[in-house]
Amino acid sequence: MIGSLVVFAVAVLFKTPPEIIEAAGRKAEEADRGESKPLAMRPQGA
Repeated sequence: MIGSLVVFAVAVLFKTPPEIIEAAGRKAEEADRGESKPLAMRPQGA
């Protein structure tokens, strides 16, 4: 219980910068276009 409160407090106090979120979105788009997508994220039966 205390651990979850600490994690919540840290999340509230230290926001993720917008440029980091944008970079993660770009990396996700690149992974969708490339062949380096994990097997679990590839379409089934392809």
